Amino acid sequence: MKKILFLLNIFILSTSFGDIYSDRMLVYIENSIGNFEINENTGRTNLPTLNQKLDDLLANGIRQWLPNARPTDRDGDIYLNRYYVIDLSSSRMDIQTLVQDVNQLPEIRFSETMSINRITYTPNDQYWNQQWYMQNIEADQAFDLWDIDNGDLPGQMSEGQMIVGISDDAMDWDHPDLINNIWQNLGEDADGDGVVLVQSGNSWVFDSGDENGVDDDNDGYIDNFIGWDMADNDNDPMY
Repeated sequence: MKKILFLLNIFILSTSFGDIYSDRMLVYIENSIGNFEINENTGRTNLPTLNQKLDDLLANGIRQWLPNARPTDRDGDIYLNRYYVIDLSSSRMDIQTLVQDVNQLPEIRFSETMSINRITYTPNDQYWNQQWYMQNIEADQAFDLWDIDNGDLPGQMSEGQMIVGISDDAMDWDHPDLINNIWQNLGEDADGDGVVLVQSGNSWVFDSGDENGVDDDNDGYIDNFIGWDMADNDNDPMY
């Protein structure tokens, strides 16, 4: 559900504020059409009325917008796998009018223009080029969505900082991007020096003065200085 809402919010925001393509449009095929098919060779479908409209538009064809969307990915009765893109053979100055025209077809629940999404925020992470996985999921396309109103930096708000919980069994918590922002559980600060993490050479380690094998804050976890690794049942989520 959260993934669907996230995608829909991106689409709504980009449609409202971004430039649009003039050679394509997004359509939603009515849920009542249970056997919708596309002929990959002709770019046409098994719906005669829709095919006639595609011919009138001189469209190259129609394709699924999110090929990996599952039948269960939905928000209410809106299913992600029922979104399709109509590709026109050329750019059209009257794309808005064409979209409204397509919207009149009985097979189409609604049609929309498609926004041209551009990068508007570049991270200052010096290791960005080494993080293949971030580029693989196109994380840079969503950086601007992390900007918080009234905050100078992502993750900050006028009334204070935002605490984020990570549900994972491995986190490189001493990474330069994280170490100054990692939450420290001062309830386990046994020696009372105000920290539970200290630097040792080029590395960061747990404060040995706090490692007493005691659940000092009585939360059920012993020496959970920066959280708890639920997978391995220990206090170091690094591994």
